[in-house]
Amino acid sequence: MISTLSNYLFPGLEDFAHQERGLASLIANQRRWMTISILTHGLFILMLIMSLAMGRGEDRFFAVSDDGRLYPVLPSSSKQTADIRAMSFAREVSMALLNYDFLDMGYVHKNLRSLFTQKGWDNYRTALGKAGITDDVKKERLVMRSVEAKLPDIIQRHDDGRLRLQGEVVTRILGPRIDSSHKMEVTVTLTPKPFANPHGYLVERIQVLRGWK
Repeated sequence: MISTLSNYLFPGLEDFAHQERGLASLIANQRRWMTISILTHGLFILMLIMSLAMGRGEDRFFAVSDDGRLYPVLPSSSKQTADIRAMSFAREVSMALLNYDFLDMGYVHKNLRSLFTQKGWDNYRTALGKAGITDDVKKERLVMRSVEAKLPDIIQRHDDGRLRLQGEVVTRILGPRIDSSHKMEVTVTLTPKPFANPHGYLVERIQVLRGWK
């Protein structure tokens, strides 16, 4: 009766109500699909980021020679580069240490000081005295020159970053009564000092194991 009366007094009101309910249902469906779409895209982006992070390959660098050949170059942050830097420094120090001139021993010592820690420098000077190297060079009027040296091997790694390396240096000794070559086995212990020099190491200990005489 009431429904009939409302239709009589307000024709089309019931159709309007149906349209309003249909519009509300449509909006609700659109919101639901929009939410599902956002969640789906978010999940896809998350999976993409995870796959990129987990599947990222190592960067590789190459240098091109004049004849067009490619040579692999190690990035500066790699472990191999750090080892090569330490080995190069140990070789440089070993060759520098085995250069003596009876005319000016102080010049050699002055140029080497910056390569050592204080403890390493004290040990080095003590070892020179005990081995009699300084006295022999002055007494026999000798000149010693390092001729060549290969990259030393890392024979021990310490937890604090120190490295112990061992290599061989070929030297030539010249004097009034001597002209000979010697192979000297040198052991070097390096301690990491990132800002001390371009190599990032200082010498903590060095020892000539054989070959002096």
